[in-house]
Amino acid sequence: MFVRFDSDIQSWVDQLLISDFYWGVWILILFSAISVGVTFLSAASTITEHPTLLLANTGAQMLCFVVGMIGAAMLKDYSTYKSEIQPVIRRQMLRLISMYPEDYYATNVLKTIQENIGCCGADGANDYIGLKRALPAECRDTVTGNCYFHGCVDELTWTLDERCFWPIYIAITQCFLHVCRYKN
Repeated sequence: MFVRFDSDIQSWVDQLLISDFYWGVWILILFSAISVGVTFLSAASTITEHPTLLLANTGAQMLCFVVGMIGAAMLKDYSTYKSEIQPVIRRQMLRLISMYPEDYYATNVLKTIQENIGCCGADGANDYIGLKRALPAECRDTVTGNCYFHGCVDELTWTLDERCFWPIYIAITQCFLHVCRYKN
């Protein structure tokens, strides 16, 4: 839930039209909901020692493991360097740069992303130069005045990876716990 409702991530996803990023997040939210139900099933099957409930509990534990690992893998795949989301971000950034500065929305989105993340263009300042656009002030460090070295594609995926690390780690740990149960 933290990743889905983080206002910074939500604004970047909305502005760059990269809603595919949320697939892994939604699967992990589903995984969490299923895990709550499985906890009650585990308690009921342990107390009653009914063979059908024990079998259902085993199947539910395996389902949780599979859903959790798929969600963690998808979130990791859509939030890391050289992932599936990078070409989508690159395409959107180049589209926005091509509309800069005539289009108010494109200019505003570029300004917001480049200021908040500390990046320039999709892959660097050469994106503006290649499209014969003036380099905006947001592409420069306010202290040194130098142009940011990294493009927004890399910086944004590094930021997403940083924010998604803990939810992915927790999901994988929970998957491990669903598989490794101690028997008394």
